[in-house]
Amino acid sequence: MFKLTKPNKGNIFFPLLLTFTALGILILLFLREKDAIFEFEWQFKIIPLLGSFVVFSINLILMSLVWFKIMTYLGYTNSPKVHLKVYLISNFLKRIPGTIWYVIGRAKLYETSAIPKRLTTIASGIEFAMLILSSFAVGLIFLLNKFLEQQKLFWIAIIIFIIGLIVVNPKTIEWLFVRTKLEAKTPNYITLIEWFLVYFLVWIGNGIILFLILNIITDLDIRNLFFLIGSVAFVNLISSALFFAPSNLGVGEVTLSLLLSSILPSSISVIVAILSRALLTFFDFIWALIGYFLSPSENEK
Repeated sequence: MFKLTKPNKGNIFFPLLLTFTALGILILLFLREKDAIFEFEWQFKIIPLLGSFVVFSINLILMSLVWFKIMTYLGYTNSPKVHLKVYLISNFLKRIPGTIWYVIGRAKLYETSAIPKRLTTIASGIEFAMLILSSFAVGLIFLLNKFLEQQKLFWIAIIIFIIGLIVVNPKTIEWLFVRTKLEAKTPNYITLIEWFLVYFLVWIGNGIILFLILNIITDLDIRNLFFLIGSVAFVNLISSALFFAPSNLGVGEVTLSLLLSSILPSSISVIVAILSRALLTFFDFIWALIGYFLSPSENEK
């Protein structure tokens, strides 16, 4: 069921076309507003930069904790250090074009701990579905007007939300365990709600990170924070639709820059979207290095 096949040319053509289109849009937006970009009074403030890294780190610790809880609940009570190492390294792989590769990388990293790839894949599916459900809730609460204005995107979000609900339904998870011949404990609704609430807080943290990144180069009123929290969650929902694509680079940046253009000049919103991705990739890289040097002893594996 989880056998990986080499993608053929037909499977990668459309996602690659979509990627280049998205990058093209970003370049066109940049060129169209280049005069405003050069005339803008750029700033560089170290405090918001450090603040964004601190909030990012707190978020990453929270997500790592939930991942550890998921794997432990499913019956694999390895040392927390093992799960943390795998999570930090595989999380960096999310930044590589083609989001699904981090799931493959995670399964590969767990091979030394004798954890079946099928279970790692199902656990990653639960995590991904919980992220979708929580981002939908955050987006709906903090960005309701935008949701209603963009009716097509709203219905896409609804469909993704329904798929997420189906995936995390205990009966679905139990069915997957039976189909894949795995002996694991099925999460109950209370446990799923607990994980959901942690991810809900994570999305609020992601909005705070974006607010801080914006304030590295400009001064943004705190009253825009709710809008930014909802925007980050909304962008995740749209990007989730391309989870299985070999590449989705640029799609999130375009969506984010279009949303930000309602509170910032479009030229600045493009720069912020690109800067945000670059910084988050760098932050993930730092933590992946830390994860790499986490070496559990033999009895911890």
